[in-house]
Order: sequence, then C-alpha cells, then structure tokens
Amino acid sequence: MTAADFVPVFDAVAKSWEERDREIAEEREERERKLAAEARVRWNENMIRAGVPGRRLEEALAADVDLEAPAIKALDSWSEDRNILVIAGPIGVGKTIAAVLWLQANGGRRPLFMRASAFEARGRYDHDTRQAWERSTGFVLDDLGVEYTDARGNFAALLDELVDLYTGGHAGLVITTNLDASKFRERYGERVASRIVKFGNWRNIRGEDRRRRR
Repeated sequence: MTAADFVPVFDAVAKSWEERDREIAEEREERERKLAAEARVRWNENMIRAGVPGRRLEEALAADVDLEAPAIKALDSWSEDRNILVIAGPIGVGKTIAAVLWLQANGGRRPLFMRASAFEARGRYDHDTRQAWERSTGFVLDDLGVEYTDARGNFAALLDELVDLYTGGHAGLVITTNLDASKFRERYGERVASRIVKFGNWRNIRGEDRRRRR
C-alpha cells in the first residue's frame, strides 16, 4: 500500500475527531445554559424572598432594560467605603429598578427589600421584621418619603437607627426617594442627613416618567 491509500483513513479519523469535538462543545454549552437558567431561577426566588415585588423583578430582568439609564448609572457611586447610596428623583425615572439590580449584585446571602411604608408600619414593633433588617447583608429601602410621618418623630428615629447601623459598615444600603435634599433634611432631621453626607453618596436623577412612556 502506498501513502496515498492511507489518506482516506486519516481523513475519516480527523472528521470523526472534529465531530466528537463539536459534540463535546455542544454538550458543554448545553450544560452551561442549564446552569445559567438554574442560577436565574435561584436568584429570582431569592429576590422574591427578599421582598422584591414580582413586577419590579420582571422590569429589572427585561431584555430591553436600559443599563445606561441615569438611575442605573448612579449605582457606580456605591462603594464599600461609602456603603450608603441615596437615589433621588421624580416618579418613573427607574430608581427602583436600579435598586433591584444593585440588590442582585450586592445583596449577599440575606438580601432585603422593603418599601418605606412597610418599614414604618412594622419596623419598630415587629420583632421578625426588625431582625431581618438588622441581619440583612444588603438592604433596599424603597420610596422613602411616602410613609406616614407621626408628629412625635418616631419614624425619623427608626430611620436614624437604620442609617446608624449601616454607617457602621454592617452592610450596603440603597435608599430611593422622590424627595430632594432639602425636603429630605426637613423631614428626617439634621442627624440622619449628615450621616448620609458623611458615610454615603446622594445622587439626583433627572428624566421623564419611563412608565408613562411605555
């Protein structure tokens, strides 16, 4: 036999190897897709347990979410050494979606999402709720400013306690609010406002109501 007689054999072997390599690559990609899908399911379940409303979660996960939106870009201001971020702006500019995305990336093992009204209603007297925010590894306090404010300043004292805990490096805290800085200071007092200035970042967001545009 001549060398030429072996060429078809070599070609067949090479083709077989190529096909097997392709099969292995496809199997690996399929495993990675399944693992990614399972991770998304676990993350979704974790966010729901954390208190994130399902509709907000869907908005944050939507394929058309604008990662260049000002509210989302404001997340760049959060850091370990200034671990409180306030995202302030009018209704519908994407503050809550940004906060959910932050919680996804930085919430740790015990993330927590609470609207300010629920924090006000349950935070002082509900032992389980209080334990949840004291033990949280990442906390979003959403829509600060819409809660009931009593004349005695009980909520301001509760908020002061929360901010004090997180300024101590307890974990990360993101607050969303429709209030501007002056109204925030007037509503919650100099003590809370000064702590946020010292230990956190305040970002004002401008833009149209994205919900109305949709």
